[in-house]
Amino acid sequence: MLDSPLTAEPEGASPRAGWDLTTVPPAGDADCAEQLAELASAVADMVGWLASLIIAMLLFPSVALMAVSLLLEDIARAVETRHYPGLPPPRAPGIGEQCNAALRLALRPSSGLG
Repeated sequence: MLDSPLTAEPEGASPRAGWDLTTVPPAGDADCAEQLAELASAVADMVGWLASLIIAMLLFPSVALMAVSLLLEDIARAVETRHYPGLPPPRAPGIGEQCNAALRLALRPSSGLG
């Protein structure tokens, strides 16, 4: 049973599986057009993942700044209360004003990767 160091593949198992693009299937396994379509599909999948990664990297700073800027009023209020107790209470901005400031901060040209 185990007298050979190499074990045979079970019946019905595919000789190639998963993302193994380095092995060449047997000559009679598939025609050239089918292999080309499979390769094109794999390349398109890889390009799609790469494009989504690049887009996420470009958008992350703006989205993070927009989320943080919604908390800036609370942070400023806490700092003013602790370090400047003699000042009168500031005017509370509305949610629309905060969203407008967040969008302006997030869409600044310098908020990108540079």
